[in-house]
Amino acid sequence: MRHLAWPGQEGWPPGCSPSAGTQSGRFGQVAWTACAVLVITGVWNIIAVQDEISHDASYRVTLIVKLIVVGVSGVTAALHARARSPIGLAVFGALTGVSALAALFLGVLLAG
Repeated sequence: MRHLAWPGQEGWPPGCSPSAGTQSGRFGQVAWTACAVLVITGVWNIIAVQDEISHDASYRVTLIVKLIVVGVSGVTAALHARARSPIGLAVFGALTGVSALAALFLGVLLAG
């Protein structure tokens, strides 16, 4: 965000520059909390549609694939959060984004 400029100035005003570590740490707190809420509501939804799951093989297969993709997304997000090198950040960040989009797509398929 340093590239943003105030009128007549470049960068952040003196004393107002947030550090990237502070920003990512606070985002991580919110993101992991949101992830836990999503997992809990996902389990709740699986329990709610047990009858559909037991009678429809394609729904069951799609659900299993989605759960695997969600797991991959969580693992790559954790690896991204722990990465220190620019390459690790980029690779794990990209894998997290792609797997999250795949999970979203599979969720839309499940919704019908």
